[in-house]
Amino acid sequence: MGRTENCAKHGNRLSHKTFGRSGAHRKNADNPHYVNLKTSKMSVPPGILLAMTEPTPSELLLCSPTKGCGEWKPRSLMAQPGPRAPLCYACYQRARRARQGPEIARRANLWSKYRITPEHYDELRHLQGYRCAICGIHESDINTAKVGGRPRKDGQPLSKMPLAVDHDHSTGEVRGLLCPSCNFGLGKFGDDPGRLLAAVDYLKLYAAQNDD
Repeated sequence: MGRTENCAKHGNRLSHKTFGRSGAHRKNADNPHYVNLKTSKMSVPPGILLAMTEPTPSELLLCSPTKGCGEWKPRSLMAQPGPRAPLCYACYQRARRARQGPEIARRANLWSKYRITPEHYDELRHLQGYRCAICGIHESDINTAKVGGRPRKDGQPLSKMPLAVDHDHSTGEVRGLLCPSCNFGLGKFGDDPGRLLAAVDYLKLYAAQNDD
């Protein structure tokens, strides 16, 4: 018979198959015994919790040393776990992008993030006179060295475009193209017109006090 565990909530003994890899009972609508050991107030010895969460050696696969990073990764992070050339997700994406070329990668990136094509992006640039829709700075005057962004999951360098795509985070609709500074500032204000107007009033009040 398989190993059993005491249910912390109901006191009954359950088969180890009821427990998931995280050390908690499997989430199931028919299972009233679910408890997350990481967030519950149960006292769990660190060694036991680590054994519940860390992958065992049998669950690790070696990413190809010749075509990939050569590191051991959990099976869940392997995009290509086959025996010929196993690759983790990051190395698989890096190889795929290299085969595609920068133009195909740019098209895929714009579509996956904003549902627009490079042609649509270039049309927006033309309509805005190749300038930021807020401050009006020309894209040729933007220092791309300061252009940031989230690190790509596949490890590829960021494709730095002077004008960033600004979109409504609630609807996903593209609003226009902004320089990095305006795009960053708008995001910090949470796209809230009220907060932006309050900031304008604050600056005007300070300027008026200095004029007196």
